[in-house]
Amino acid sequence: MAVTFHSGNTELDTTGSPQTMLRCPTGKTLLMKTLWIRNADASATTIYVAIEDNSISTTSYPIAAKVLSAGQSFYSTLPRVLEENDELLVQTSQANQHIHVSYALIDSGTYTRYRGGLNNVTTEDQDHTVIVCPTGSTLLVNLMQFHNRSGSTASDCIIKLVDAAGTYEIDKGDLASAATATYKSTIVLEEGETLKFFNTEQPFTATACYMELRNPPTRA
Repeated sequence: MAVTFHSGNTELDTTGSPQTMLRCPTGKTLLMKTLWIRNADASATTIYVAIEDNSISTTSYPIAAKVLSAGQSFYSTLPRVLEENDELLVQTSQANQHIHVSYALIDSGTYTRYRGGLNNVTTEDQDHTVIVCPTGSTLLVNLMQFHNRSGSTASDCIIKLVDAAGTYEIDKGDLASAATATYKSTIVLEEGETLKFFNTEQPFTATACYMELRNPPTRA
């Protein structure tokens, strides 16, 4: 599995619409190491970071929002995964945004590979599947994020793990409008096990990044 490391730098001056910062090439998986945004404008700006999951839609959905004062910086070192043709986008309300990204490009593997998924949640007061472990695989989930785009505080949201024996709550709480809940602890899912999200407002963006390990056959 060949790996090459890259960086990108740009000044974002287009305001009011998402602009593509990264696009994962064909036959590759992109593992983002660092995203750094500095507001070099004299006015405060509202920043939205968004993902386009090309496997489900050509529309991008915000995964984080931040107001940056003049001269303030925002950075993220979360292990964000983009699969083939997925995009990372940034939207700003002011020009003069200096952006740096560091990332690795990995050949898309057959038996072991990094994966990233996005769910645009548009209904409320019900469970939504975030990840289900497919037959013949084990998943190592190292990042989950839930971004509230509803305009209201979502009360008593629940993250659940479902296996053959039952349903178990991982976390439960409120999430303010435009806020993002981030979980970086590794969760192992065996085949058939599912992570679900129960939300009380909508829309939400639910994203997850994980490694899929194909289980080798057992010899007789």
